[in-house]
Amino acid sequence: MTGAGATVCSPNQMMVARLQARGFAANVPLLLRARGDLDRETLREALQMVVDRHAILRATFAFQGGLLLQKPDVPCDVVVNWVDLAGLPDPLAEAEAAIRRACREPFDCNEPPRLRASVYRLGVQDHLIAVVFDHLAADGMSLATVIAEWRAFYQAIEAGTPPAVSGLVPQYSGFAAWQRDWLRGADADGHRAWWTIQLRDLPVSTAPAVRSGGPF
Repeated sequence: MTGAGATVCSPNQMMVARLQARGFAANVPLLLRARGDLDRETLREALQMVVDRHAILRATFAFQGGLLLQKPDVPCDVVVNWVDLAGLPDPLAEAEAAIRRACREPFDCNEPPRLRASVYRLGVQDHLIAVVFDHLAADGMSLATVIAEWRAFYQAIEAGTPPAVSGLVPQYSGFAAWQRDWLRGADADGHRAWWTIQLRDLPVSTAPAVRSGGPF
C-alpha cells in the first residue's frame, strides 16, 4: 500500500480513526444561515469545486501494521441534500435536531467525500446550510478556508468569471513524500552519522515505551 503512494497519517488522525472504528463520531460541523435567493445546483457545483481542490476531502484511510495510512485520493461526487421544513411549526428546531443527528454519525474511512452537506429550507428565501466534516480531513481552522472558497466559487459561477481564490498551500501528503525520499538519500545518511556520534555517550532512557497500534 505504501508503494502505491499511501501516506502515513498524523497521531491525531490515528486517534480519530480509532474512535470512529469503535463507533464514536469525531466530526466538525459548519453552519451557515442564508437569506435571499439560493441556487441549488450552483451551491452544489461550488462545493464540488472545493472538494476537487483539496485532496484530503477525497481521501480514504486504512490501518496497516499499526499505522493509519491515507490512500491516494479518487474522484467523487458531492451530494447536497435539500430538506423543506417551511411548513412545520418550528422549522429551525427541526433543522437543528437533524444536524445534531448528522454530527453523531461516524464517517466510513473507505467512503469519500469526507463531508455530508444538507440545506434546510426554513421559509421564503431563508435556508440553514449544514456541512458536517470528518475530523480526519478538517478541523475548526479549516472552516474559514472552506467558507471563503465556497463563496468565491459560487459567485464566480453566477457571474461567469474566474474564481478569486489563493494558491494552495503545500499538502501534508506532498511533504510526507518529500520526507520519505529525503530519508533515503545521501544527505540523510550524513545527518544520521552526525547524530549517532553526538548521542553515543548519552545514557539510555528508562522511560516506558509508547505502544503502537491498538486502542489508546
